[in-house]
Formats: sequence, C-alpha cells, structure tokens
Amino acid sequence: MTQFDLYVLILCFIVFILLGGLSLFIILYITKLSVKLIRHGVEDEKIIAQYEKNKLKKKTGIIDYIVSGVFFLAVFAFFSFSIFVNVQEDKYFENIPTFKVVNTGSMSYKNEKNTYLTLNNLNDQFSTFDVILTYKLPDEEDLKLYDIVVYELNGVMVVHRIIGIEEPNDKHPDQRYFLLQGDANDSPDRYPVLYSQMKGIYKGQNIPFIGSLITFMQSPAGWICIFLIIGTMIGTPILESYFEKEKNKRLLALGYFNKPEQINETIEIINNEELTPNENIVLEEDLVAINRFDFKTRSFSEKIITANDKLIFAYNEINQFLNQVENINISRSSRFETYRLRNKPICRLQIKGKTLNVYISLNPKLFEDSKYIFEDVSNTNAFENYQMRLKITSNRQIKWAKELLIIRLKEFGIELSLPKIVLKNDNPFNFKTRTFDQKLRKSNSTLKDYYKNLNLKLLNVNGVRLIKSKRFMTYKYKGKPICKVQIKGKTLNVYLSLDPNKYLDSKYIFVDASNIKTFENYPMRMKITSPRQFRWMMELLDVIISNNSNKGEVYER
Repeated sequence: MTQFDLYVLILCFIVFILLGGLSLFIILYITKLSVKLIRHGVEDEKIIAQYEKNKLKKKTGIIDYIVSGVFFLAVFAFFSFSIFVNVQEDKYFENIPTFKVVNTGSMSYKNEKNTYLTLNNLNDQFSTFDVILTYKLPDEEDLKLYDIVVYELNGVMVVHRIIGIEEPNDKHPDQRYFLLQGDANDSPDRYPVLYSQMKGIYKGQNIPFIGSLITFMQSPAGWICIFLIIGTMIGTPILESYFEKEKNKRLLALGYFNKPEQINETIEIINNEELTPNENIVLEEDLVAINRFDFKTRSFSEKIITANDKLIFAYNEINQFLNQVENINISRSSRFETYRLRNKPICRLQIKGKTLNVYISLNPKLFEDSKYIFEDVSNTNAFENYQMRLKITSNRQIKWAKELLIIRLKEFGIELSLPKIVLKNDNPFNFKTRTFDQKLRKSNSTLKDYYKNLNLKLLNVNGVRLIKSKRFMTYKYKGKPICKVQIKGKTLNVYLSLDPNKYLDSKYIFVDASNIKTFENYPMRMKITSPRQFRWMMELLDVIISNNSNKGEVYER
C-alpha cells in the first residue's frame, strides 16, 4: 500500500466513523420513537393488519436465513479473494498461478500496425480489469520471441509481449536485452528490459470482468462498504427482533394472544340472548400449551373476528337458531364453540380455513341414505359425542344443519320450527342472485369507471335506448341490438352485436358466445380487465353504431 493509499484509507475511516455515528444516532432515535408509538397504541391498526397478513403467508424464515447466509459467504469469499490477490501479487511459485488485475488496455486488442500478431496467429490478448494468471518466470535461455511477461518499471508492474531479443554483443557482452511492446500500442516500450527486471510469465489464462470488483474491494472505499454490509447484516435482525417483541407485547395487550395464566381457566355460561362473534361468550381454553405465533393454533374467537362474510353469516344463522332454546349452554375453547343442553351434547362448531364446520351429536349411520351430505367422524376422539360433520358452504347446508339440530333437540322434547333463510341482499351466499345494480355498487372503482364511460357514450347517441333487467344492461339503437353488459365476479363483460368470425385475425381479444341462446344477437364477448381492452371495446361500439345509423348521422362521443 502506497503512502497515498494509506492517506486515503485514514481519511475514509474518519468519514466512516462520523457518518456511522450520525447514522447510529438517527437509527436509535427513530427506534425509540417507533417503540413509543407502538406502546401508546398509535400503530395498532397497522400492527393488527400486518399480524393478520403474516398468518396467511408461508413461513420463509429458514429460506431468508439461507439466502442471507449465501450472500454473506459470497461477499466474504470475494473480499478474501481480493485480499489474497493483493498479498500474493509479487510472489511466484512452481506450478501455482499468481493472480493479477490488468489496469491498462495496452494488451486489449491487436493494433493493425503490429503485423507480427496476425502472421503468427497470436490471439492471447486480455482487456482492462481482467484477472490474468501468471506463473514463475522460466530460465532466461527458455524465454522466446512473443512470450508475454510481467516486468517492473519504476515500481509499476507491466505485462507486455517480447517482440525482439538482442543477444550479448560488444556493447553489452554479459547481458541479454528484451524488447517489449503492448499489442494495442503502435511502438515498443521506451527502454529494453533485462531478465532481472522480469517477475513472471503469462500463459493465456484469464478471468474476464471481475478485476474491477477486486480493485474496488482492495480500495479503502471497498473496505468501508464491507464493514457497512457486515454491520447491516448483524444489526437488521437485532432491530427486527426488538420491534417484533414490542409488537407482540402490544398484540397481547389487545387480546390477540392468550396469556399463560389463562390456559387453565374453564368457565361456562348460560345465555338466552342473541350472540354476536364478539359478545356474551366466556372462553374455555384447552389444557394444552399453545404456540401463540402459529396460525393453526389461533383460538376460535380470533378466527371468527377475522372470518369472511360467508362464514360469519353461517355462524350467526346457527348461533341464533340454537339461542331460541332455553337453558342452552354455550362455551368456547381454543378450537371449538360447544352447545350443550342439560349437560348433554347438541353440537360443536369449528372454523377450518374459510369454512364453518358443524359437528352434530347424531348417529351418522341413521342418515346414510338421506339427502344430507356429511362426514362420519365418530372414529376421532375429539368428536366421539359429535359424530356427524357438515361443512357449511351454502344456504342449503345451513338449512340441513338446522333440520338435523331439530332432530337432535326432539330427543329432549323440544320442538322447533325451521325458519326459512331470507334471501336478503346482505346474504353472502346469494351473490349469484344479486341484481346488476347491486353488483355494480359492490364493485371496485375501476369497474365502475369502465361502465360509467360506456354508459355515457351510448346514451349520448341519438336513438339509443337502455333496457334494464336483473342480470344485464341491454343497449339498442332504434330496436337494433348494440350490446349487453354483465358483471361476473370482479369483471365487466360486454357482449357486442358483431359477427366474431369477421374478427378472427384482428388485434381484438374476445370469446365467441354465439352458441348461447341468450347471446345469439350479441355473440362477441369481451372481458374488460385493462384500459387496452376497454379501448378496443369502444372502437367496436363505434363500428356497430356506424353500421346501424343512417348515413351522415352524427352522434356525440
């Protein structure tokens, strides 16, 4: 390392200490402020949202550690290699290569003036920042014309080709002179080179491109970058762990985790009032050690709070139906909500994924040839008193569950009538029966904008009439079909009154719906899922209106 390099290293180290200290102060201040916000509940909404999101993600902790470890090893290995290259630059051993970084372009190509390169087919050039492998110099008598050697000139290592050898003569009877030149240069080196100045020989082996990285790693700036990377890789997990502990403490305070002392509590209640997922229920925790960070071990209460609309609707239907029974006992554990009458089992509710499971205390064999779809779970210890499992995924299965519960309650002399499930607009199982307007109100803003622009365009045309139905918005021009609009899921479907066969080789993307009777006059279906598809659909509407309108008729767009 030269005196200049040492000066640069000291200067960079001072800057690193100053910037590192300032960065550490800022990080500690932000950390302290963030922890204060977490403890005072300012970040509750964000923490809960992240907690719910993380429970649905696959565990990638091990993979993250592996990726980080591989990255760290790669950086460390490359840094070590750069140090090795720097340390052994002037050392040569038998049959062991010495690595050198090329710092000039004097050997990067063949200069057209150097005809000897082409005549002798010399193609062993190398570029700037290539790493070349050099070996111990052979005996002076073994050096020959066009060998590439490393020699020292004023403290600098030069790698050039021998283009001339001047044997001992009257002027230098005891010395052999070597004339060297770079392949890209148009003239030889200024001074002849003695064998004593030479350090090694190049045999055509090189590693392209990586020399720039090695040079950077050998510099003071590279060393500082390595220290920053190591500090970041060590400090980031520590900070993440600290924040995670504070967030978990806050979640525990909010009731998202069960406290250890609550595990052995078992309390039942008698309740005749209408239950909601968040009220009037006392918990009965299982006598097991619960992993509080495992999605699968979340309590029934936690799952019902974050359940989707369908599951909550099904739960409320079953819960409200059973609450009609006097003296019904309802208790919750970490996994189940259990209903008993006079300490006799009636049913047990469980949430698995996005589905409500109802386990009814009936003999499954008595219903083998019935209309009910269920599963026999009598061979499972947890359900030996609740042998019949129904998965509630539709209105029909809710009705079946109530019918079976009526059969079970009759054994206690309790008569309940089966209420009809009212097909309300807020019944999530009735999505397919919702009208076009209802679907549009529940759609996202993008779909609403698409339909709004389509509707405005067509209603601004003289002679266009809109016909509303439960499923469609139909547009006609003086009785002639233009298009039908339908909402399917989260997608706007437009059925155009055009022959799909005429557009088979066009740029438009569509589906031929002519084989469906409903769309026999609107056979071209386009799914509007992007601005481009919306633009294409508007272009085709122009074609339809132009074809149907009288010549010269002008309409607004």
